[in-house]
Amino acid sequence: MAISNARRVKAERARVERAARMPGATQSLGHDVEAREDLRRALLHLPERQRAAVVLRFYEDLSVQQTAEVMGCPAGTVKSLVSRAMDSLRLEVSR
Repeated sequence: MAISNARRVKAERARVERAARMPGATQSLGHDVEAREDLRRALLHLPERQRAAVVLRFYEDLSVQQTAEVMGCPAGTVKSLVSRAMDSLRLEVSR
């Protein structure tokens, strides 16, 4: 997991640096920061278990099975929680 996280951070930095060199970069980066803040706020509106499932799956880059083990529930429950959370996030962010 640490290697995966290190790769993700390195790739994100490279993407930000490439974007900064593009014409109109300040507008693009401003929009990116704004979108991330919108997503963070939307995450805070999720029920605790849904938020935990999303954070473990996507921010911590755990598999469904690993997330289930951490949360102490079946893998099917993790899939259901993530699915409901993603539906809620899509609605919240699109407003």
